[in-house]
Amino acid sequence: MQRIAKERNEAWRYAYRQWIWSHVMDWRQLMLGDEAAMDGRALRRRRGWGVIGHRVNVIELFHPLISVLALYTYTGFACWRHVEGAFNADTFLEAMTSMLDDIMQPWPLPNSILILDNCGIHHAHETLLREFIELKGGMLYFLAAYSPIYSLAEPGFSAFKNC
Repeated sequence: MQRIAKERNEAWRYAYRQWIWSHVMDWRQLMLGDEAAMDGRALRRRRGWGVIGHRVNVIELFHPLISVLALYTYTGFACWRHVEGAFNADTFLEAMTSMLDDIMQPWPLPNSILILDNCGIHHAHETLLREFIELKGGMLYFLAAYSPIYSLAEPGFSAFKNC
């Protein structure tokens, strides 16, 4: 059985593919930005060894939420920033412009096209981010809604979360 999000739009997915095919001459131009969050709950033990017939007490340790914002390029993770807690629109803009300032190049050179998903914090300061990128000579484009399959960074973040 396959479930498809109602918000997914095949016309937008087609437009995304057309944009990529018309602007990307070399995969080295692409940078995919995304964030992931992780806390220690995934590492929590649910069972333990003990005396038969006696309960085992599991000590819960507090693990803070760590959020990572990263740029993924043809060589892997190029740079990243992290915060304790979650990124909001302001911290996202600050971290993203800091990273892009280091590695973004004018189009059509490598690392000249930034692709983001449609997370709300990515759109909150979209005008400021787009102006910054265009001053560097680069391009900003967003994935089609509900289309993570088109983000090459997803397998990298999956590996990060499973560490």
